[in-house]
Amino acid sequence: AIDDTNYAASYVTKTLISATERRAYEAAVVGAANDGGQSVSVSKVSGPGWVEVNSEGLLSGTPQQADISNGLSLILRLDDGVVTTDTTYNLAVADTNYSPYFEGSPLTSATERQAYNAKVYGNANDTLQALTFSKLSGPGWVTISGSGDLDGTPTENDTTAGFALVVRVSDGVASVDSTFSFAVNDTN
Repeated sequence: AIDDTNYAASYVTKTLISATERRAYEAAVVGAANDGGQSVSVSKVSGPGWVEVNSEGLLSGTPQQADISNGLSLILRLDDGVVTTDTTYNLAVADTNYSPYFEGSPLTSATERQAYNAKVYGNANDTLQALTFSKLSGPGWVTISGSGDLDGTPTENDTTAGFALVVRVSDGVASVDSTFSFAVNDTN
């Protein structure tokens, strides 16, 4: 007697362990029929919206910050035309730290014996990270708070055509420095 049983297809290779936020992701899943001549197709049953799967088993997409996780459930189906096999995978999406950057610049001039108040703005590119600002160098009368507030009152001795203020913004992982130039106007 001839055994005409159709055996479910199985995975030959599966390399889809992890992805990285904001970076293109590609992986391949290859299935094979366990009983000879049937072709096998791969499809996505459920999983993250950013994961695309073609019938040959190529997975692709670009996860975003909202997709960061230690384990997203991805269910793939092998189909040999007779029997389907569903397999659940745990797909991790790693966070990528992007360096913060400055937005705009503070007031570019101050006046002697008058309070100077300005703000330095930055962006973390990562909404989960808080920014802190610090002064690296510049005139002694200027202070900066951790949130980017610049304050101080220049004296008559501080009048000059230009000062350079070097400020650092940090997200706790990476930091960026910027130099702001400004003048102190004489009131005489």
